[in-house]
Amino acid sequence: MFNKISVYLTISGFDFEPEEITALLGIIPSKIRKKGQPIIPKGNPNYQYKDNHWSLKSLSDDSLDLAKHIESIFEQVKEKWHLLVDLGNQYYTEIECAIYIYNDSEQPIPIIHLDKEITQKLAELNAELDIDLYVLSGKT
Repeated sequence: MFNKISVYLTISGFDFEPEEITALLGIIPSKIRKKGQPIIPKGNPNYQYKDNHWSLKSLSDDSLDLAKHIESIFEQVKEKWHLLVDLGNQYYTEIECAIYIYNDSEQPIPIIHLDKEITQKLAELNAELDIDLYVLSGKT
């Protein structure tokens, strides 16, 4: 098993179709979720998304450096930064990070460090930072 970091920029809590954010930004999201959509397809119909979501994934799939993932997202949106800042001031905006560490992996441990530039941009976006850390066994 390989250590891995997955990072998304997510905007949620808006009452219009996620495709409107796509049209505004001119950026294709990695995923969207619609209010009322089942959280787990074919699962319990009572578990539904309560809000619309628009999410953009980091393109730094191979990196074990959290900052590089966040910078990748910022690079993807840099041409529309001012519009994203407006959205962040109107709707819930979050950088979602999932870090998977396999305790029997011989790979380096992921780096979790954010410099001032990143934290300033997060503040400018009015974005929260969510970091979920999973320490797993690679044995099945």
